[in-house]
Amino acid sequence: MKEKFLIFILLFSLTSCDDFLLKKTVEVTYLRGEVFFNPFSGTIEGNATYNIVNPQETELNEIYIINHPSVFVKTIKIKKLSLFFDVNRLYGYNVYRVRISPLKSNEATEISLSFFIKSPVNDERFVFNDDFVFFDARKVWIPIPFMSSTKFKYTFQVKVPKEYYAVIGSKLVSEQTDENYRIQKFESEFEDVLKTGTLIIAKFFRFAKNNIYYYTFEKENIEEIFNSVGLITDYFRKNFNESPFTQLHIVNKLFQYEDLVLPIDAESFANLIMIPNLDKIKFYTYTGTGYNYIYDNSGIKFLKTFAHEMSHLYFIDRINFENTAYIHSEALMDYLSLLILRDISYINYENFLLKNRFELQNLKLSGNIEKPLYKFLYLENFLDSLFSKNKRNYLLFLDILTKKYPFTRISPEDIKFTLEEMPLEFEKLNISTYFSKDAVSFLESGNFYNSFLSWTTRVITNKLSKRKVNIEKYKLVSVNHNFPFTPKFLFIEEYKNSTITNTVFIPTKETNFLLSNDIVSVKLSSHFDMFEENLYDNFIKFSGKSFNEILEEVLNFYYSGQMLDIPKNFSFEKLENYSVDIERSFEKDRELSWELKGRVRFVVDMIKEYNEGLYIMAYKLVNNKPFSYVLINGRKVQDKIILTSIIDPLL
Repeated sequence: MKEKFLIFILLFSLTSCDDFLLKKTVEVTYLRGEVFFNPFSGTIEGNATYNIVNPQETELNEIYIINHPSVFVKTIKIKKLSLFFDVNRLYGYNVYRVRISPLKSNEATEISLSFFIKSPVNDERFVFNDDFVFFDARKVWIPIPFMSSTKFKYTFQVKVPKEYYAVIGSKLVSEQTDENYRIQKFESEFEDVLKTGTLIIAKFFRFAKNNIYYYTFEKENIEEIFNSVGLITDYFRKNFNESPFTQLHIVNKLFQYEDLVLPIDAESFANLIMIPNLDKIKFYTYTGTGYNYIYDNSGIKFLKTFAHEMSHLYFIDRINFENTAYIHSEALMDYLSLLILRDISYINYENFLLKNRFELQNLKLSGNIEKPLYKFLYLENFLDSLFSKNKRNYLLFLDILTKKYPFTRISPEDIKFTLEEMPLEFEKLNISTYFSKDAVSFLESGNFYNSFLSWTTRVITNKLSKRKVNIEKYKLVSVNHNFPFTPKFLFIEEYKNSTITNTVFIPTKETNFLLSNDIVSVKLSSHFDMFEENLYDNFIKFSGKSFNEILEEVLNFYYSGQMLDIPKNFSFEKLENYSVDIERSFEKDRELSWELKGRVRFVVDMIKEYNEGLYIMAYKLVNNKPFSYVLINGRKVQDKIILTSIIDPLL
């Protein structure tokens, strides 16, 4: 996802202080560094040499260096000459003021320093203990000069005890071991130290295949992980531009932020991707099942998560977003991962969109539409509605976005403006699409809408002669909706021996269709189904009860205790093992629902079948008021329907 809090980056925030920084700053053109990790003494010793240049119009007499407060600078030198420096605490960081000989405008030089870090440290995203190191680059673990840009390359050598491995978001170019130590050399392939400079050291098991390195504390699922990763990397290699990185480093570990904007499933630092619990994934769950789209430990969930991080990796040097567009950026990359998943497993692509709608409905019912998660899920489904599940059209949009804003950070307004221009771009290329400029109007609304069908019998009498009258019966079907634009609907008529599908534009007022009296059913559908408040009123069966209505009766009988009224071909299974924490048996759910002290009934909203299984989404009502949106799992065995379990996130 899917999903992380934006760290307040000191390097950029301090540039607002004109006298302190902007007139006294340098550019870093290259960094060479060495680090020695000693778990026995609980220390990290390091040194760094920077190639710097003065880009100012005036000469510099001072340079400022900053780092995390747990990092201590011992010496600072220019051309082997030790320099005097003062240290102060500013914005929670150590700030060193270094006096230097005048550095003329555009003059270049080298500055070197030595530093150390002492364990234990357990700050947020800055962790150092005897067995583990995790330094987020944005926490400034390596002392760094104030600068107007963090875009420079580096070479880093890391020395660790032989049983340890180091990982940095760059290329491992060499590795040597002796009886006691391992020396690894890394070279950056991308010019941004804040995106690539995260350091991890631990007693990993390391496995490698085709320039993919996997670091883990457990040895389970090794082959399955490489197969799944290879599936996604091969897909990117065949369908996208060349990757900016020649290696991938995957770590079976993840650190959450203290203040989450979105829950994190994984995180990437350039070509270093952190995904937890890979040893526990059920990799056989690739094909459609009732719940695999909601599992955190399913193989298909891993494919989507990894594709999301790979999307960030491939666009790392092409798209940059403003902090205010963080949720938009995550939704854009997550939708790309969904389109990739669509080519691998269409049923699970649909499942993830339905999962989004399921979560949106419950966030709405619980009064949490202001949550960032609501906006993220809404944006992802919105993109799918606009781009009609078409990967080519979506990649065209991303390409236009990168070309329009190559040197600036993209804002939410930029995204909306570019989306509004897309219909014209499609028209230029003669691309047929459901995309409309008006549809973009509800991008920021977060609203759900509704279309619905109703009908009546229409009798038409034609007088053929004085004694002969022809009476004909028709079905008059009315279509209504409250979308703020004119959607394009599929109007599907089912007859005994045929089905007729028409594409119709329905304006924002009632539209009537006079249909044959022989019609069996009618259904309404559009690319905006995921934003329908209700789907159950988009279908009419003109004779007998629909399967939805039969299921509603069964559920309502069960929850009212009328067991004898339940048809014999329906049964409720008692499960002992569940796939997710909030999954429960109907018996337990009924018991909890009765504690709400009201009449419980269901309105079945949607039924989806797969092989012999099915899952049902329904509104649970308490005293006729919607309480939650539930997911019911079941299966068909010949002519019997077995309902196995229920998920109610709000109970």
